[in-house]
Amino acid sequence: MVLAGLTAVSDWIGSDDRWFPRCDPPRLSLAAYAVEAQARAEQALAALGWDPWQADARPLTFEDLWPFRPSPLQERAIAHAAEPAAGPQLAIIEAPMGRGKTEAALWLADRWLASGQHTGLYFALPTQATSGAMLKRVKAYAEARFAGQTLNLHLLHGLAAFDETYEALTKRGTPDPAPADVYADDAPTNADLIAASWFRGAKLGLLSPFAVGTIDQALFGVLQTRHQFVRLLGLAGKVVILDEVHAYDAYTTGLLERLVEWLRALGCSVVLLSATLPAAKREGLLRAWGAATPAGWGAYPRLTTVVGGQVRVEAIPPEPVSYELKVLSAPDGQPTQAAAADLLAGKLEDGGCAAWICSTVARAQKVYRRLQADPRFAHCELLLFHARFPVARRAQIEAEVRRRFGPPTDAETQRPHRAILVATQVVEQSLDLDFDVMVSDPAPIDLLLQRAGRLHRHKRDRPAGLELPELLVLGPAKDEPLPDHLDAAAWVYERAVLMRTMVTLDGDVTVGAAADLERLVEAVYGPHEPAMPDELADTYAEARAKAESKQAGHEQLAAINAICGLADDDPLSVIANLPDDPDDPSIARIVARGLTRLGEESVLVVCAEGDVSGWSERELVSQAVRLNSKDWVRHFIRQPSPWPESAVLRHYRLAQFGHGRLMAEAGELVLHGELGVVSDSELLLELGTERADCSAG
Repeated sequence: MVLAGLTAVSDWIGSDDRWFPRCDPPRLSLAAYAVEAQARAEQALAALGWDPWQADARPLTFEDLWPFRPSPLQERAIAHAAEPAAGPQLAIIEAPMGRGKTEAALWLADRWLASGQHTGLYFALPTQATSGAMLKRVKAYAEARFAGQTLNLHLLHGLAAFDETYEALTKRGTPDPAPADVYADDAPTNADLIAASWFRGAKLGLLSPFAVGTIDQALFGVLQTRHQFVRLLGLAGKVVILDEVHAYDAYTTGLLERLVEWLRALGCSVVLLSATLPAAKREGLLRAWGAATPAGWGAYPRLTTVVGGQVRVEAIPPEPVSYELKVLSAPDGQPTQAAAADLLAGKLEDGGCAAWICSTVARAQKVYRRLQADPRFAHCELLLFHARFPVARRAQIEAEVRRRFGPPTDAETQRPHRAILVATQVVEQSLDLDFDVMVSDPAPIDLLLQRAGRLHRHKRDRPAGLELPELLVLGPAKDEPLPDHLDAAAWVYERAVLMRTMVTLDGDVTVGAAADLERLVEAVYGPHEPAMPDELADTYAEARAKAESKQAGHEQLAAINAICGLADDDPLSVIANLPDDPDDPSIARIVARGLTRLGEESVLVVCAEGDVSGWSERELVSQAVRLNSKDWVRHFIRQPSPWPESAVLRHYRLAQFGHGRLMAEAGELVLHGELGVVSDSELLLELGTERADCSAG
């Protein structure tokens, strides 16, 4: 794999006649030409940004890199990293949210890099939003650690070019800089971080020594896609950190296990991070590394390490954890949403910041509208955050959310006296937000616990009545059957998992210790079935059978779509007859082998009013929204892209709005300033009535 990748990349650079122009054969002998070509190659690599970097073996302390003392988890990572070891290592860090897993992982990576055994770092996260947030943290680490060096640092995902932090790096990494620009005499005291333009191609980013991005960029290396060996070359020898490894379904988990197998073969050391990792997934990842399951796992939180085939499990001294998960049932047939609003009105009477997490965009839009119309929240700041805002608007909202609910140590944080953030799953992972109380639609237990990790995350004074963190999970209205209540959430999550979660949370559940997190996760995902009420037994049995069949199918599909394992013969035989464009960022491909994740088919559309012929690529992408409604996906897929020659936009479609409204056979779309793109029929009717009232007035 490495030889194939090296050959391909060498060919791409060597075919550039800016560095290797045609020469008259009689002019040079073959030996003389080889000497000249080597000099040209060195010049080309320097100009394209292939900057050599040196491992920094200075014995820095934890406080030299971060402005705080290490937590018990981080102290355990420091102790492990101090033990000499050669060869690839695996570390699995399991600890509650907000306990410093990121810094512990970066400390391990730093020590392994300092040993000189590794070629760089890739930090992989589940989403584009979390990748952008992590870029800032890795940038701060690299600036402090590699003083005086020029370092390439890239952000890898489809919309990386629109991230402000990354944009600043790209401006410093000007296109094809001359070598003199790369090796400046007046080297700064901190690392000079750049993002050289050559590495910004879809298949080239992992070749940069340091990068942050989505896990998809790494998973393409083990999918049957063209030039997948170039991605594996980019990962070879690196320290690879994989965050939120619990967050993937059976299909993506199958690819993740194959990736872990290849990372070990490529000489990588790997850190896996999770707060809520089920035992079955943990054991599968260990097997992928080639390690045996230990006799016992010990207490949670824990650090599991594999060095030279030896598995060691260490308990981490737990820090205090205390919050309550309550199932909120509406009394006397009152809608559950109304009951939740009543509760929040009382909870926030003396101030405070709440979050209301919804399963779908449409539901979040409706909840936001209801709170707007409720006079009890007239003096409460309301914010709406979901994935169906145009890119530029979503970035503005995310920045505002961070500013309102971020850590008190951030100078830009301006926490409101009284506020409610209505959001979808976009806030449940890797965003450093802090709320006093939270309401959530039903969701799997691990995701509920992730959401609860945004409660009382930072030390600050809390308003009266909010001294204890509470997560209120919306239960059924009185006399309403549980399965019916879960219908909306079941479009997003497995019904069987939702039912096991709600039965596990029957009554109030207090998380009084870190071990309670693992106990709750295993109650839902473990091998022992919960006691299901008699009236739900048949429904649950049907849901479980469907879930098991679906999981088996996804596992089989992952095995088919992935490249071979190390025990198989002829690993390069898979590259024939592959899809022409596996990096299509907009449409979930019909050809499954090009997918890193399974899910609803979707399409990226540019939402615009009027003529867009004069718009730049950046302006067009800034107005893009991903739609996953089947009718609208079919509608836009039938249309050709208006930008077929653009490498960035060739998979995008154009949604031409008139006064914020688009009508087609697929239905109606409204581009709303506060709500984002609206497609829900009930909400469209409500908005239409408002427009009619305004016209009549």
